[in-house]
Amino acid sequence: MKKKIGISIICLVLVALIIYIGTMYHPLQNGVCGSEVLALRTVGIIIGIMILGSVLLDFKRSMMYKTLCLGCAAEMEEDWVMCPYCGLERRGDDLR
Repeated sequence: MKKKIGISIICLVLVALIIYIGTMYHPLQNGVCGSEVLALRTVGIIIGIMILGSVLLDFKRSMMYKTLCLGCAAEMEEDWVMCPYCGLERRGDDLR
């Protein structure tokens, strides 16, 4: 799911860049496309804001979804089968 969202965001940014650079008149530059330094700087700032926003959203999401042990409430990794602190198995018969 995350990969699909990331790929779709990257595709949308690339399409927006192609459309933005392909036009002859830029409303942010108020002139004909001759010196694109200001336009590219603006696009870079917009992309930076989008990347920062997606990183912050992913950080909040990873902080919300923690895997905790059912026995001792210690934080566990997703691929751990047994808790290293209390020895309780996650996917076994001894789930509480």
